[in-house]
Amino acid sequence: MLGRTDQWAYRIPYALQWMWPVPLLVGIFLAPESPWWLVRKGRTEEAKKSLLRLTSLNKEANFDADETVAMMVHTTALEEKVCLKNSVKFCYRELMGEFRLLLVLATLTVSKAPTGAELKSCAWSGQFKT
Repeated sequence: MLGRTDQWAYRIPYALQWMWPVPLLVGIFLAPESPWWLVRKGRTEEAKKSLLRLTSLNKEANFDADETVAMMVHTTALEEKVCLKNSVKFCYRELMGEFRLLLVLATLTVSKAPTGAELKSCAWSGQFKT
């Protein structure tokens, strides 16, 4: 295919990329929901069913789906408690306290360009000085 110089040199790779959507759509349709997503939405019974579907049926393994879902619920509660301070809204709330300072600094920065202050302070601007 590397030696081709006709129109199929670009048509074949372009056509080959369209073979992926069918298996991907089948896989997406058959894949179970994420147990973590289900726990975060409060659907713990469905999360347990999803966990049992995703884990091995090997009876020798010490796996307790109820214990795992309980751990997920606990972890989700901890994440929600910690993430309240780390939200975007929290960041903007902190910024709004300094909004006046931000407005003054932005105005000063924007007002420097029309005055030519940038050209006067540059090291390479010796040719512009009169």
